[in-house]
Amino acid sequence: LFKKIKNHLFFRRYAIIGTWELTQIEFGGGWTSIPRRTYATFNSDGTYNGRGYFGNGSGTYKISGNTIICYIEGEEYVRYDIIELNSNSCTLNMKIGSEEFKIKCIKH
Repeated sequence: LFKKIKNHLFFRRYAIIGTWELTQIEFGGGWTSIPRRTYATFNSDGTYNGRGYFGNGSGTYKISGNTIICYIEGEEYVRYDIIELNSNSCTLNMKIGSEEFKIKCIKH
């Protein structure tokens, strides 16, 4: 059982590495396209950068259980709770400031 849990956590860490494009956001009970191309790149060294609808910036991230927490200059900027994660797509609950959304992304 421990090996299975360890492998699952390793997959999550490995699977998020790369560039992701936010493709849809849940709004008003349905899914809609994001009005501006939006990307986040997660690097294997614990750094990330993002650009698009929610602003441009870079910082560090950590994974804690099912949550990816991104920091800019040591302050939490955005938090993603993993709903579903595959090798090339994901559905996340995104918390930025006081706002919360469900988003869908694809990996490039």
